[in-house]
Amino acid sequence: MMYSYGQNRINQKDTKGRKYGLWIEDYPDSHWEFRYKNGVFHGVFVGYGKNHNKICTIGEYANGEPVGTWYYFTDDGIPSYKVYDFMKNDTIIIGDNKYLMKYKPIYKAWVVYYYSSGNKKSEGLLLFSEDPESESFKYGIWTYYDEDG
Repeated sequence: MMYSYGQNRINQKDTKGRKYGLWIEDYPDSHWEFRYKNGVFHGVFVGYGKNHNKICTIGEYANGEPVGTWYYFTDDGIPSYKVYDFMKNDTIIIGDNKYLMKYKPIYKAWVVYYYSSGNKKSEGLLLFSEDPESESFKYGIWTYYDEDG
């Protein structure tokens, strides 16, 4: 879908077919706003939840890589967790199931999960590729807290 935002065109591609500038994507349960530079994510990413009126994710990319601190919220706007100190991953995960699975997540980063009260629930190193919410693995020593902190 092509959008227009004032004089700015949205969801554009350059002459080489690479995405650039502001992109907006709508899905049944979310709405995303982010930027591309030379065909890769670059700049602030904002994701809105089910009703498209509350931020569920906010973070930043630099040349296609997540950087800084990313914040995730529930549909009610309550902080759920944050991810920071992104690094390239060098650890291979080997699973034991019907088929031997070897998987090397792209990133590792520190994550802090929160109770709905705002107190820390747990924290540690997380391995993941696309998104910490999907196919992620806790790695190393984790710290867990009761609801009082």
